[in-house]
Amino acid sequence: MSNSVTNHNYKEMVHSIVVPESLSDEEKRKRYQPLLNYLNTSTPNKLYRFRSCKERAFHEFDQDILGFAPASEMNDDFDGMLYFDKERIKAGLMNTVTPENIVKIVDLFSHGHIPAEIKNNLPESLIVHSIDTFRHVALNELRSFTDGFIAFATNGYEKRIAFLRHLTQDQKIACLSKSINSAAMWGYYGNNGTGFALSYDLRGNIFDKYCISPVIYGKERFDATEFATWLLQQLLLQQILDPRVKELYPNFRHIIPCPDQFMPTKVMIHKSNRWRHEQEWRLVFYEKDGQNEKYPNVKEKPTAIYLGRNISAINEKILRNIAAEKGIPVYKMTVQEDSPTYNLFPQRVNS
Repeated sequence: MSNSVTNHNYKEMVHSIVVPESLSDEEKRKRYQPLLNYLNTSTPNKLYRFRSCKERAFHEFDQDILGFAPASEMNDDFDGMLYFDKERIKAGLMNTVTPENIVKIVDLFSHGHIPAEIKNNLPESLIVHSIDTFRHVALNELRSFTDGFIAFATNGYEKRIAFLRHLTQDQKIACLSKSINSAAMWGYYGNNGTGFALSYDLRGNIFDKYCISPVIYGKERFDATEFATWLLQQLLLQQILDPRVKELYPNFRHIIPCPDQFMPTKVMIHKSNRWRHEQEWRLVFYEKDGQNEKYPNVKEKPTAIYLGRNISAINEKILRNIAAEKGIPVYKMTVQEDSPTYNLFPQRVNS
């Protein structure tokens, strides 16, 4: 399989990996295995992160910090934004919440056919009480109940949908590139060649503190309708729960398990093909302990530093001193005037 981020087989593999929350840890690992196999053989030994010469960037270089930021702060307005069919979600909601469906569910539950998600997450007394209550409700009363729920769910629907579209933009990511030679990348992210770049070898950390994957570029946005449907279900569940059982929300949440826990990562690694020249590999933050931090980070020592060709003398001195303490190579980007390409070239400047 090619290392190309536009590789069709890689895209199809990513799309085919579906990891329901209800699976065991062993089954989840099996679902991820094709991607792990690909990453183990295809992750480059050098990925580059471009930085401006700012105090924070110097500090992170000095302390071997690789930082993450919310997708909402990226320079692509679409980063992390969910795309889905809101009309299909509404139609599915209205077709599911009907008196007839409630009668069928209550009948199944009454005969002992209670899903494990409900048995394992709710008190038996609450399950029995709920079944008994609905068994004695007339069909016209059920219709009144379902009509009321649909009215509640559809009133303010557009506001809920707008909230969902940006929900995953809180996901923390870090962006790196396969290319150190791109004059465009040095212009965009290296502050017009006055900044620097760090190279990392991240092959040993796949699916450890973060997921690392090449970005999939395309003409159309990634369809996350099924995931957005689940998010809406969770939102409505929080809003309609009786205050007396609000403390049980963590339990109720698992009654409708996430259909694909890999979906947030899929969303994060899709971009417009207009960004293809960046040859981006993206890190999606997984470490649980740092999820509530706005700017979490992990410890990663860079393997080399690349100085922009227009870097100031004082910034070069600072960065070269830090690199000397770390014992890593220092390169400086140059223009080779006799080269027919528009590439920049790194030239080593320390021994």
